[in-house]
Amino acid sequence: MDKILHQPLGGNEMPRFGGIATMMRLPHIQSAEDKRQLDVAFVGVPLDIGTSLRSGTRFGPREIRAQSVMIRPYNMATGAAPFDSLNIADIGDVAINTFNMAEAIRIIEQAYDEIVEYGIKPLTLGGDHTITLPILRALKKKHGKIGLVHIDAHADVNDHMFGEKIAHGTTFRRAVEEGLLDCDRVVQIGLRAQGYTAEDFNWSRKQGFRVVQAEECWHQSLAPLMAEVRAKVDGGPVYLSFDIDGIDPAWAPGTGPGNRRPDHHPGDGDHPWLPGPGPDRRRPGGGFPALRHHRQHLAARRQPAVRNALRVARRAASLNARAFYPHWAPNGAQALHNNN
Repeated sequence: MDKILHQPLGGNEMPRFGGIATMMRLPHIQSAEDKRQLDVAFVGVPLDIGTSLRSGTRFGPREIRAQSVMIRPYNMATGAAPFDSLNIADIGDVAINTFNMAEAIRIIEQAYDEIVEYGIKPLTLGGDHTITLPILRALKKKHGKIGLVHIDAHADVNDHMFGEKIAHGTTFRRAVEEGLLDCDRVVQIGLRAQGYTAEDFNWSRKQGFRVVQAEECWHQSLAPLMAEVRAKVDGGPVYLSFDIDGIDPAWAPGTGPGNRRPDHHPGDGDHPWLPGPGPDRRRPGGGFPALRHHRQHLAARRQPAVRNALRVARRAASLNARAFYPHWAPNGAQALHNNN
């Protein structure tokens, strides 16, 4: 049987302001038979009961999808055309229990057990950072310990938050304690601004993580860093976790626990920590076992949140190509490989 290759719905087939708001206007797949034929799927996890400041992340998957309607399937700069070689669709949202964190975590893990069993590589739209823990639990069952590239303003390695062991700021400490991560293949990028003590980022370093504070990324090409990251995570499957506050609040103001770099102001002309792309666009074949975008925004109708969703939608589409399209990768934190 010929391989099915879904294509995003074009603007001449349905006006971009019309139709059902799936990610990139891809088909919404629900049956088990159809899911088994997928290579990659967008999944929404609308959880925000784990965040500590602003709520609203529950609206993230919906708004990211709404803002993705203008994204076209072919990248003119790079030639990436993932929809020509991969069967990709939107499989909807995980039906979490928004009144019970423990139950929500169980439901998410169970949902990803099924996704992994189908052989799908999930690209998740969150959802606060708590959701990474059950996703990693599911992935570890199939892939063993996972390498990690974590882009964030925060390390998310608190021991507890208000006495709770599972929350958006404890995710990666729990992941280490549960043996989910291959700590020698973990990189945290973009950590910045204030902390509680001088040791806030050192816990990660003591586990073997490579910690790249935001200051290391300013005003320079990221090509040397990306070469280091590739070497660090080489040797197994890699999970990429991108938190929206990895972008400075000057550009992504509708975040939950946003963290602005101390010397940066909205009028500055440079990007807060991601300089422009460098010359290296080579990438070996392979792909991620999983990929996730965290959305922490106020509500879909509020303008800062809409701008954030648009940024994440574009990044989600770009990362889909970067993670799974075998012939290229830009000079950015997403350009990694695995040998799985």
